[in-house]
Amino acid sequence: MWIFSPQVISLDDILFLTMLMFPESLVLFSFLNCTVIVLHLIAPMSSLVKSCLNVSEHK
Repeated sequence: MWIFSPQVISLDDILFLTMLMFPESLVLFSFLNCTVIVLHLIAPMSSLVKSCLNVSEHK
């Protein structure tokens, strides 16, 4: 049982619902899923780089 509120629904849930409603969008869904995974991998790295740059600027 899902509670539909903005806090609970994530991007993955929206993609999952889209896949359920439109089975032919499975290819698009897998592509978007790869994009989301890549973004999840890149985001921590970019924030880590930013923090390193901030530390080097303060010296």
